[in-house]
Amino acid sequence: MSQNIAAYKTVLDEERAALMHELHEIGVPIQSETGTRWEPKVVDVDAVRSDASDVADRLESFSGNTALVRRLTKRINEIDMALEKIQHNEDEFGKCRICGKEIEQDRLQANPAATTCKTHMNQ
Repeated sequence: MSQNIAAYKTVLDEERAALMHELHEIGVPIQSETGTRWEPKVVDVDAVRSDASDVADRLESFSGNTALVRRLTKRINEIDMALEKIQHNEDEFGKCRICGKEIEQDRLQANPAATTCKTHMNQ
């Protein structure tokens, strides 16, 4: 496993960078006492005041961006947890959080941020 950890870290770093780029396109970071959270960019409805269908399109886009911001931040958090394990507790990386056994190589190749083996992947 240890020979693959550097490769998994590279994949995770690259995916994180791509997700952050996408997140910056549709969202804005909001600082709070508990850290940074993301919200979708505000829709400027006044800019399209004359056309009701444009307003509806922008509001629909905002709604879709809200869901996408949630999915992106969830995935970034999963990646951050995996990178944290690699950096601070390499022995725990690639182990199922439920049974403690090693996560199958093909599962880690498909998702290096996986926290469970195939047996427990839906738990």
